[in-house]
Amino acid sequence: MLFICQTIKSLTFKLQVLIGIAAMVSEHIRKMTRWHWIGLYGAILVTWGLLYAMSLSVGDLRELRAIYGAEFWATLCVVSPDGAGFFRLFLMWSLMSIAMMAPTALPAFATYDDLGA
Repeated sequence: MLFICQTIKSLTFKLQVLIGIAAMVSEHIRKMTRWHWIGLYGAILVTWGLLYAMSLSVGDLRELRAIYGAEFWATLCVVSPDGAGFFRLFLMWSLMSIAMMAPTALPAFATYDDLGA
């Protein structure tokens, strides 16, 4: 994990030199407006909702028939991992990555940036 953080940090410095940007990542994060944060945490809530829907059993899906697009959710949620194929497994992995890592990624990048400055 430390290697990944150091790699990201060094790539950030190299990118700043190449582009000519003097601002650090932490400065960009601190300039985020209320709407940026609402969008970020809204996306996190949507990904958790999608993960919840993907984990429902067939019996629970019957309760979701009132929701628009219930057929889509039924086809997406009922497939087993071995029958899902690469795309659906990658979709679930991507959603889990966003849902679990996004809440702490930006503050961690800002803190790491401040420590190196």
